[in-house]
Amino acid sequence: KIRQDCHVFSTFFFTKLRGCKKESAEERYKKVRRWTKNVDIFEKKYLFVPVNELEHWTLMIVCFPGKIAALAKEQVEVESEFG
Repeated sequence: KIRQDCHVFSTFFFTKLRGCKKESAEERYKKVRRWTKNVDIFEKKYLFVPVNELEHWTLMIVCFPGKIAALAKEQVEVESEFG
């Protein structure tokens, strides 16, 4: 059950994502979509993203990404309504 609730990204995922920060969201997604093509990350409870920055390791943990996406969508809808 725990394994089904979690997804662990490759160490290269964040490196690739960070390397395209000046591009549009669509372009960034195109560069990292292969890491998510076989998994619905918004259905997971936790995402683990290992980061190596200047020879120091950090682990980012995203909790309930589906809820974050739903809140972001709701906020965009409210802003466009009152914007």
